Amino acid sequence: MPETDKAIIGETIKDKPAQIAGLQSGDVITQIDGRPVELWEDVVKFITATGDTVRLSVNREGVPLQFAVPTESIAAGDSTRRVIGIAPKVEYRPASLSEAATGGFLFCYRTTANLGGFIGDLVTGNGSLSQLSGPVGVAQLSGESARQGIGEFLFFIAFVSVSIGFLNILPFPVLDGGHIVVVLIEAIIRRPVPTRVKLAIQQTGMALLLLLIIVVSYHDILKLFGGQG
Repeated sequence: MPETDKAIIGETIKDKPAQIAGLQSGDVITQIDGRPVELWEDVVKFITATGDTVRLSVNREGVPLQFAVPTESIAAGDSTRRVIGIAPKVEYRPASLSEAATGGFLFCYRTTANLGGFIGDLVTGNGSLSQLSGPVGVAQLSGESARQGIGEFLFFIAFVSVSIGFLNILPFPVLDGGHIVVVLIEAIIRRPVPTRVKLAIQQTGMALLLLLIIVVSYHDILKLFGGQG
């Protein structure tokens, strides 16, 4: 099973700030802007929210080193985030059945929790549809993950599978979650919902779903050709 929790640099991207500043694969990040770091998610969180320059303390084969690294700003939907061009070290080891089951559960939980939070942001106006990916975006990301190796590709497939499963149980017409809502309503009122009402709900849901796919695909195409998605 892959382990990426540790704050260890696995790769520095060519010609990006981290490589230019002198960071190397295998460096263990201990502090960012004076704040202690233990997990890779801390690295992502601190660098994303930093300014034009981030100060990293690393341990290189037992030798403490300090780096001041300029950051780059990249688009993330309607907002931007800071990056320096590093990737985590991924270690693979055999996993027992219980570890695999626990890891799979945690992955599903975190993925659905993040999706639920994003949908909440959409409802409250803090999110944007441009942050979603449709068929075009998924195809592009699939190709990118495949080029990074079988591990990344399988991880991407798992993420898409969990995402589709979660979205499918949302209480939206034409999705399974919408059918479940109708069944619950019929159980409460103790009589079937009229067929014409069901048909109207399904047609409305299908129209809205197709509209969503068109809008998301439009943003994907803009991103693909370098536009503002």
